[in-house]
Amino acid sequence: MRIPFISDALYHRKLRRQLINTAHHDYFRMLAENSALGDEVEQLREERLMLLREGRIRAFEAQDITVAAMNFAAALTESDRAYTAAVHLSCVEVDRLATLLVAVGRSDVALRWLETHSLGDNDEDDLHKNADPVDLEMYLLGLAA
Repeated sequence: MRIPFISDALYHRKLRRQLINTAHHDYFRMLAENSALGDEVEQLREERLMLLREGRIRAFEAQDITVAAMNFAAALTESDRAYTAAVHLSCVEVDRLATLLVAVGRSDVALRWLETHSLGDNDEDDLHKNADPVDLEMYLLGLAA
């Protein structure tokens, strides 16, 4: 004999138990996978350290980063197309780019990026809106400090 209320309650209880069991199974499976990935990452770190010690690979040094930054700065000066991107960047983005350019000795390029960017600043609260080149030079000195 089927009693609708009790039969439905038992059916829902069975479904709930199955759902909980499935969730527990999936949870513990994911924990095991995460642990395996953690072990794999640790093994890769150990292999990298071994290769570093053997001299088969080398770590990045400050001079490598400086050379990469200088190459990046050179790429930013090679065409006028690069400067057209300046109007699409935020003030903070252009400031950070200008700081990088100054750090690698390209203040002239940094100033050009700031000047080009200022042409596209059209909000009242923009930092570089219609800035005078002399003001931008002083601003650039402040960024470099």
